[in-house]
This record gives sequence, structure tokens and C-alpha cells, in this order.
Amino acid sequence: YAARLAVHTGYGVDGIVVGLALLARYSRAVGRPPTLLTIHRLLLASVVLGAKANFDIFYKNVYMARAGGVPLQEMNALELALLVALNYSTTPVSPGELESLLVTIPAMVAADASADTIGQQFLAAAAPVVDAPS
Repeated sequence: YAARLAVHTGYGVDGIVVGLALLARYSRAVGRPPTLLTIHRLLLASVVLGAKANFDIFYKNVYMARAGGVPLQEMNALELALLVALNYSTTPVSPGELESLLVTIPAMVAADASADTIGQQFLAAAAPVVDAPS
């Protein structure tokens, strides 16, 4: 599903990683990782919000809903629910946050762990990362 979004949205890997960073923030905010039944919808909403917060050019929700395979009304509801859970804080994703996810996620997948184990590791990886001052 992530590969489909990367291709059909034109955001590529950057869009997915930014979306995963917001998804990690969401998981931290609600205190639980996404489930196998919700991950695709949450990832779609996270990529949409991530693009709007981090990229100069982004697509309308009608296009993103079509690319993600959900109705427009659901796309809008998912975006709003994610914004509320994040307390409308979609500040740009920091390099440290991206680096943490880029190291952790491939290791979790390569370990061929259960969905519950991956979810718990994802929550642990979602711990706030503070970049050193420049």
C-alpha cells in the first residue's frame, strides 16, 4: 500500500517517510500503534497531512482519496481526525525524526516479527527525537 501511495501520489519515498513520522506522532498521541485494519487509512491521512505541512506542492484531497482507494468523505474525515489527535500540530518533520524511522522500520520488517511486536516497536521508535541546535 505504501508503494502504491508513493507511485500514485508522486511524493515517492519522501512522502511516505514524512507520513510515517506523522503516523508515529499520532500513535504516541493516542498511546497505541495502528492495527492491521487501520494502518492503510492512517498512512493515507498521514501522507496527506505530511505533504501539506512539508512540501511546497501537494494534491487536492479528491485526488489523494482516489489514489488511496477511499471515498472523498472518508479522506476528509480521516484528515480531520488525525489533525484533532495531533492537536493541529503538523510542524515540519525534523531530520532526527526521519533518521530514527529510517533506521528502525527496515529492521522491524527484516526481523519478520508479528504484527503486535512491530506495533510495539513502532511505538518505541515514535519516541520524540530532539535535534541538536545548529
